Parts: sequence; structure tokens; C-alpha cells
Amino acid sequence: MKRYLGIFILTVMVGLSGCASDTDSDTQVSSRAYSMQMQQNQNRVQTFNGRRQIRSSDGSMWTPPAGSYQDKDGYILDKDGTTIGQTGPLKIPKDAVG
Repeated sequence: MKRYLGIFILTVMVGLSGCASDTDSDTQVSSRAYSMQMQQNQNRVQTFNGRRQIRSSDGSMWTPPAGSYQDKDGYILDKDGTTIGQTGPLKIPKDAVG
């Protein structure tokens, strides 16, 4: 009887330790996703609501769409991360041709 009880306890302990490792890997994945989200949020300077106008690099006024944001370099990006405008002085890349 004691032998069966020992086998049962050992089986339960091994089963529970397997569940803990699954939970640990889920925690690691979610903490990495949270870290990536925080890093993206740190690059955002301002988020737009679709009503306020801003001055672009060429001096014209325009209204960025709701959910778009400005990064630390002055680029305006839509909610998917595509550059749609720029504030401040016009920036020309060093490797630009023309």
C-alpha cells in the first residue's frame, strides 16, 4: 500500500512540475511582449486625436489622423507605424541622390 501511495505522490509531483514549466514559459513570452510594447511607447513623444492641427516641416498646417503619433525624431507615424509626415526642419538623409 505504501508503495502505491509513494508512486501516486511522485506522479502528482512530476505532473505539477511540468505544469509550472509551461506557466513559466508563458510568463517569459508575455514579459518579452510587454518589454517590446514599453520600448515602442518610449519612442512616442505625442499621440494625436484626429482634431488638433500641427505644422509640418514645409510650414503647412494639417491634421494627423486619430491614433497616429510623433516619435522622438519628429516623424509622424500612423497607428500601424508607417511614416505619414514630419515636424520640425526637413531632414534629408546623407545617402540621398538628386
